[in-house]
Amino acid sequence: MSDWQENMSEANRVVVVRPGIPPESDPRVEQGNMLQPDIADTGVAIVTLPHTDPAAGYVTQFPSVMPAANWDMHQDFEIGVQLRGARESYYENFHVMTEAGDVWLHPSWEPHGWRTTVRDARNLTVLFLPDFLGDEAFDGHPWFSLFALPPRERPRVNDEATRLQVLSIADELALEFIHRSPGWLPAARLGVLKLLLTLQRGRNVTRASGWSGSANRSDLSRILPAIALVRERPGERVSLAEAAAACVMGVTQFRCIFSRTMAVTFGRFAVRARLGHAARLLIQTDLTVDAVAHAAAFSDGSHLNAHFRKAYGCTANEYRWRTTDRFASG
Repeated sequence: MSDWQENMSEANRVVVVRPGIPPESDPRVEQGNMLQPDIADTGVAIVTLPHTDPAAGYVTQFPSVMPAANWDMHQDFEIGVQLRGARESYYENFHVMTEAGDVWLHPSWEPHGWRTTVRDARNLTVLFLPDFLGDEAFDGHPWFSLFALPPRERPRVNDEATRLQVLSIADELALEFIHRSPGWLPAARLGVLKLLLTLQRGRNVTRASGWSGSANRSDLSRILPAIALVRERPGERVSLAEAAAACVMGVTQFRCIFSRTMAVTFGRFAVRARLGHAARLLIQTDLTVDAVAHAAAFSDGSHLNAHFRKAYGCTANEYRWRTTDRFASG
């Protein structure tokens, strides 16, 4: 048994929160120095990421089959490995089965869902901010190009040798997040890059229509000021013009670079970020749904619910009830 297998949390649902400012009290549970979800009585894992850490990882075991998909989205990029068992991964217009050794990728603020299909399924999830991997590239293709591919075209593990290699890398990554020994953060960065390189080697990039030669390894660093602006103003509408100005670009140039880098238009990205802020308020406060809507720059509760159904598959009140086991009328 690996060390990380004794540092797991069991849950039926996972919700990721990265506070906009350092919280007065951190609800994380530290076990063996590994970031552990705080498990509520409902079997919901509330994963509150450290405010200052550019990356965090955790291993979660799901003791039972999930009757319905768990939907979430967050500002961090996500790379995950199925360590044991199987699950269905859901996107807006696509779903796929993942088994042990499979990897999934989600760019920042992409709505995604999953449902475990067997008992005792187990996975490793690594979440990181966009600048964590810098300008690294594989054969001239920036790392974020893999995340920018349409979900159907994102790389999959295709053979047993690659599957075993992925599981070995995931095991090393989990240990880094457990022990947090000196140098653990660059080691975790290297582990994530090794996973991405393994995926890249297993696919024919010339046949993937979504992998565009126009992507430039400096594109991400050029749009980081806009991403930071959205993060710093979670309860406000950030206009396209404001975002372009923050990046010292014209609107047309910024719109093109942002879309090909983040796999989504800036407008949708900004709306999803405000939805994430609303979701955090639903979890951490007793504000009514209308009050949460106004705090996240939506016109009212109905407007917020319309967006919530698209992103989370439920209303704001249902999200609060499922997540915190309390139902607050809005």
